[in-house]
Amino acid sequence: MKGGVRAYARHRKETGLPGADPMAVEKALRSGRISRGPDGSIDFEKADRDWAENTTPHADADIHRENGGGEDEDGGGIQSSGYRRARGPRVLPGAARGDRV
Repeated sequence: MKGGVRAYARHRKETGLPGADPMAVEKALRSGRISRGPDGSIDFEKADRDWAENTTPHADADIHRENGGGEDEDGGGIQSSGYRRARGPRVLPGAARGDRV
C-alpha cells in the first residue's frame, strides 16, 4: 500500500509500530531512515522494513538503571533519585526561594 505522511503514520499506529505520528514520519524522511518513491508517495511495506533496518534502538531499561532510573530499592515504582541527584547540588531541600548553594 502507498500513501502520504499522515496515511503512513496511521498505518504505523494501526499495526502497533512506534513512530505513529506524522512528525515522527517527517523526521524519519528528513534523516533518511525512510524515503519516498518517485511519485512522492511512501510505500508502507518498504518504509516499515527501512525504518526497522535504519533505526538504532532507543535507550533500554539497563541504560536507565545506570543513569539513576529504574526501580526503587523496595522493588516498586520508578526511582526519581536521578532527578534529585541532578538538582540536589544546586537547590537545598526546603530552602526558601532564591536560596541556592
